[in-house]
Amino acid sequence: MVEAQRQHVRLLRRCPSGAQAFEVARAVTGSWWEQPWPGEEHVWPSRLKATRPDDADPGWWKVAARDLITYPETVVLARLLADRTVQERTITESRRHLPYRLGPILVI
Repeated sequence: MVEAQRQHVRLLRRCPSGAQAFEVARAVTGSWWEQPWPGEEHVWPSRLKATRPDDADPGWWKVAARDLITYPETVVLARLLADRTVQERTITESRRHLPYRLGPILVI
């Protein structure tokens, strides 16, 4: 979590579209959170269990802790979304159909 926070701050300082990239990434990881987790998923369930207060209802905690549990992956995804090379590749591979837009986009 501490390293994710450092990377998040670095992203916001260095990239004009960093905040927007984080919001898009947060929406994506939020949608992943709502999907049934495959049996081989261990990271999020482990974090969820490790952070749940002893007296907290597990169902309530799963809803309340979403942003905490998904934060490291959200930051990594935001960094990818804000990366100019990834943006250019997305434009090329999607034949110029953009699923999202982060700041000014280069025309290729």
